[in-house]
Amino acid sequence: MHSMTGFGRAAEECDQAFIEVEIRSVNNRFLKVSSRVPSELGPYESRIEERVRRKVRRGTVNVLVRYRDREAPPVLLNEALLESYRTRLAHLQQSWGLGGDLTLDWLVTLPGVLDVEERSLDETHWERVAQLLDRALGSLLEHRQAEGARLRTEFVSGRTAIAALIEEVATRAPKIITDYRQKLIQRVEEFLRNHGVGLDESTVIREVAIFADRSDINEELARLRSHLTHLDDLLDRSGAVGRELDFLLQEMLREANTVGSKANDAELARRVVQMKAEIEKLKEQGLNIE
Repeated sequence: MHSMTGFGRAAEECDQAFIEVEIRSVNNRFLKVSSRVPSELGPYESRIEERVRRKVRRGTVNVLVRYRDREAPPVLLNEALLESYRTRLAHLQQSWGLGGDLTLDWLVTLPGVLDVEERSLDETHWERVAQLLDRALGSLLEHRQAEGARLRTEFVSGRTAIAALIEEVATRAPKIITDYRQKLIQRVEEFLRNHGVGLDESTVIREVAIFADRSDINEELARLRSHLTHLDDLLDRSGAVGRELDFLLQEMLREANTVGSKANDAELARRVVQMKAEIEKLKEQGLNIE
C-alpha cells in the first residue's frame, strides 16, 4: 500500500554544471504529471514525464529540474536593432523638440537589444539528468511507501473497530425483537383490560413477525462482514488499490446506513453511528492511497 503524498530530491555538481531534481506528489483520482524544466532541457520534457509514469500510478506529480552552468552563457548584442532604436529616437527628438540624452545604459534595456545565448544539451547531459530523476523517484517512492505503511496501520485499527461494532449490532438485534414483543403485549393487555376484552395471541405473533421482518438486518450484516474480508485482501495487496478501496468503503457506508434506517432501538442506533464514523475516517484516509 502506497500513499499518494511524497517528496524526492537528488542533486549533483559536476565539472560543467549543477543539476537538481525535486519531485512532489499529492493525491488525485487519476495520474497527472507536470514538469518545470530550464530551456536547455525543453526537448527532454516529454521523456521526464514518461519516466515518471512508469513508476507512479495515481496522484498529482510535480517535477522541478534546476540546471546551472558553471560558466555564464555568452551575452548577445543586437547591434543592428540598437542602431535602429538610436536613429529612430534621435529623429523623434529632433522632430518634436525633445530634450534628454540617449545613453547606452538606457538603450541596452530596450527589448531585444541584449539576449543570452541559448544552449542545447546533448544526450550525455540528458543521461545525467535521467539518473538524478531516477534517484529522486526512488526517494519519492520510499516516502510514499512509508506513508502508506502508516496509513495501513490506521486502516487495520479502523477495521478492528468496525468488526467489533458489527458483532455488537448482531448481538443486540435479536433482543430488539424480544423487547418489542414484550412491550407490545404489555400495551395490548393494558388496552384490552380497559375494554374488557381478552388477548388474541395470534394477533400478537403476527404483529411481531411483521416487525421482525421489517427490522431484519441479517443480510446487511453478512454483506458488511464480506466487505471486511475484501478490505483485508486490499490491505495485503500490492499495487494501486485506492480506487477499489474507495468504492468498497462507499458500499460499507451504504450498508451501515441501511442498518441504521432499520434500527428501532436507541442502543443499536448509537453503535451504527459509531460504525459510520469509523468508515468515514477510513474514507478520508483512503483519499491518500494510490
